[in-house]
Amino acid sequence: MRIEQLHYLLELYRTRSFSKAAENVFITQPSLSTAISGLEDELGVKLFERLRSGVYPTPMGEEVVKIASELVNCEARIYEAVRAAQPPDKIRLMTIPAISFGVLLELMTSFQKDYPEVNLELKEFPPQIITDAVVDELTNVPGTFALVPIQPKTREEVLAQLARDNITSTHIFSDNFVAHMSGKHPLASEDVISIDDFLAYPSIELNLLTKTPDNTAYNRLYMMGNTVGRRRLKERTHIEVDSLAHVKHLMLSTGTHVVALPRLIASGDRDYESGDIIWRPFVNGDDLSVDYYLIYSSLYPLKPIEEGFLNAIVAYFDQLSTGIEKGDL
Repeated sequence: MRIEQLHYLLELYRTRSFSKAAENVFITQPSLSTAISGLEDELGVKLFERLRSGVYPTPMGEEVVKIASELVNCEARIYEAVRAAQPPDKIRLMTIPAISFGVLLELMTSFQKDYPEVNLELKEFPPQIITDAVVDELTNVPGTFALVPIQPKTREEVLAQLARDNITSTHIFSDNFVAHMSGKHPLASEDVISIDDFLAYPSIELNLLTKTPDNTAYNRLYMMGNTVGRRRLKERTHIEVDSLAHVKHLMLSTGTHVVALPRLIASGDRDYESGDIIWRPFVNGDDLSVDYYLIYSSLYPLKPIEEGFLNAIVAYFDQLSTGIEKGDL
């Protein structure tokens, strides 16, 4: 018997419908049916009557539901007790390397001015997928948040999986992939860049992004370019690197290489502020969008200091969005 089976049992009892219960717990109806049938087989009793008019608990089902409700409440109290016993004075923010550290450091420095007693930790994790290890840290380490980019193609699937893992997702920022280059690049004089012009130059590919199974900017650039542009993408010279520092060094040293990355990369970066590196939007750039979500465990309520951190992040990125709309980024 697994605790999630008891959660499914209670939701089925509440809704009296396999389809509604499955939707509410973010699993398929066959998976829910299998879980309930497995529980019945393990206990050796029938818990529900399946009728055309709905699903109804048997007398034994009523008894099991009462006990299951107590066990689920105990589970919640266990998490709360463990959480309450652990030091609350540390906030950890996990993110992928491609998100500007200038942005995050400014955010965390500002937060620490308001909460000087709180220790802050900034931790990177590989962006290929939101791994089980990341979910485990969000679940088991108090005060842990993760800032993650989710692209439109996989948004619904990723958010549904996070919900199944008892992870809350809060949308905080929308961005677009744009062309980044040296301020001396031949395309620097253009206000907007076509996909084909971008593809005409040698590129830098940041492995931390392009090796993901998600729909990357390069995949979408390929699909958006015309026939000539697609041929250029296949044939053109490119360099693969593993860090943003290497990306910036190559752009500055060669003057000709380009890279497609989110605008957020440029925020708070001295090389962009000085004009040594610039970015330009693509024609039809809205097709290259990415959304950022702050994710954290929903197994227990946020403490006041954690709510303060969540609110600080939301407010910071609201201000950043306003700056982008005004052209400040």
